[in-house]
Amino acid sequence: MDFFDRLKEPGKLVTGKGRLKKNLGEQINGFEVWDELRRMLLDEESEYWDLYSPVERDEFIFQILFHLCLGGELCQYEDDLEPYLKATKLLYKDVISVSKDPETQHIVPTSLVFKAVAKTKNGQSYFPFDEDNPQNFCYLIIDPVKRVVTVIIHQFGSSF
Repeated sequence: MDFFDRLKEPGKLVTGKGRLKKNLGEQINGFEVWDELRRMLLDEESEYWDLYSPVERDEFIFQILFHLCLGGELCQYEDDLEPYLKATKLLYKDVISVSKDPETQHIVPTSLVFKAVAKTKNGQSYFPFDEDNPQNFCYLIIDPVKRVVTVIIHQFGSSF
């Protein structure tokens, strides 16, 4: 997928061998950040923040990468970029349906993706709890052709 080619350019987020460039580590938005990929995802001050426009960052495939890279509270991170890209592509292909546009002959997604948040009358979110945490999410992916809804949910935090 061309969408992620810019992440693979040696010298930016990865070394020539595809390993993520490390940094000294710091807390950004409640996440421990030890590499340039996570810094690019979380820190608007990152020199690589502009690799993706705000519109591209809103695309579902970018959101999948974002969630997989940040992981959960007990996550063990990868040192290479490729496992993240592979998992992102597999998950995306598993939940998004496509068809060929008869006019342009391009492959286009037919699934609809919605980010769901349930709130009380007062506007307090109760599902997912603490909607301000980017790792608390619920996506509804609707395939209008097959009439199937796929749900992807994650609540950040340990269950222990």
